[in-house]
Amino acid sequence: MKQIATRLIARWWSVVLALAIGGLWQGEVWLTSPVSNRAMFSALGLVCVVFAFAAWQPFLASMLAFAPLIVAIAVAPNDIFKVDAIGLFIFAVVCVTGAQASRRERLVGLGAVVAGTVALGIRVSDGALVRAGNGSRIGWTIGNIIGFTIIWALAWLISSRVCEGRALRAHAAEVEAASGERARAAVADERGRIARELHDVVAHSVSVMVVQAGGLRRLTSPDQTVEREALTTIEETGRRALAEMRRMVGVMRTDDTPAEREPQPGLSQLDRLVAVMGDAGLPVGLSIEGTPAPLPAGLDLSAYRIVQEALTNSLKHAGPARAHVTVRYQPDILELIVSDDGLGDRSVDGSAGNGLIGMRERVSVYGGTLEAGAQPTGGFRLHARLPIDGVAAPMPSEAAVAN
Repeated sequence: MKQIATRLIARWWSVVLALAIGGLWQGEVWLTSPVSNRAMFSALGLVCVVFAFAAWQPFLASMLAFAPLIVAIAVAPNDIFKVDAIGLFIFAVVCVTGAQASRRERLVGLGAVVAGTVALGIRVSDGALVRAGNGSRIGWTIGNIIGFTIIWALAWLISSRVCEGRALRAHAAEVEAASGERARAAVADERGRIARELHDVVAHSVSVMVVQAGGLRRLTSPDQTVEREALTTIEETGRRALAEMRRMVGVMRTDDTPAEREPQPGLSQLDRLVAVMGDAGLPVGLSIEGTPAPLPAGLDLSAYRIVQEALTNSLKHAGPARAHVTVRYQPDILELIVSDDGLGDRSVDGSAGNGLIGMRERVSVYGGTLEAGAQPTGGFRLHARLPIDGVAAPMPSEAAVAN
């Protein structure tokens, strides 16, 4: 309801203002003006209709509305001086001209009002000044110029603040939309990378199955027809699966995506990762708790990538700091804890980089959980829990990522 009212006011305020001023003008003319002047002033008041279009063409409407007053000042200055509604009308014109976005149009509007005030001050008779209670012609002119200028300046100040507020809201909406788009792009890129890495892991396992099936087929005797056919089917199915996986990964790979040539790493290579980070300027401690157990290849790779990305974030954003990595083996869960004693003011939603987005994607693949945030004592801490069951969970939908 509030938004609807705001839109109506923003669109129709000048129509309401024109009707109000026009009504006051006509009421004063027909109730207080001399009979001989009523027709002229009533016709002059119709200029308020032009002013109604100020919400769409503010400068043009204000100038068209003010122009007949200049003509009336030249033709019948004493009569214009008697109509109090004209003061309200000029007040509205000053507000509209002061609220212009263009500096040139603001100054032109102020100049027109000042010129009209000076012209009326020169043209009006001494008798009209005395009857209106204004004994000094110069004092009346200067006082009105000062008053109109103050009103013009206030309108300028208010409109500039309103425009700044609208610009800030529009910019915030653009930033939010761009941030959401970057997050979606980062998720898509990370999912492609995960798929390519898991392809290598799965392809290796399938290749081993195919080789073993082929070797076993060659060892079968001539009378083992059923066994030989089953092993042949395994070989052919495995080779077709490898071809399809390569085709799928080829579709996901872009021209600027380098092909992976090195073997995929795992937690057994954390010592080398710690040494590399130390050479880069981030001293890292490493603790292994529990009994290390063989992990599924994909889980081992994802765990390594999570630690690698967490240490990279610490290196980029923590400033001068020390980090510590804890790998905790439990019967069903693999826990990864990466902490540092740096600045600790990084965003948890990935605005400091896409690292946390990628880590959340890797954790979600295996149905795990990820907690990341600043520590009460300073620094940043990341805690990932990955189930060791060898079963990958489906990736979350785009709607879940957006939320």
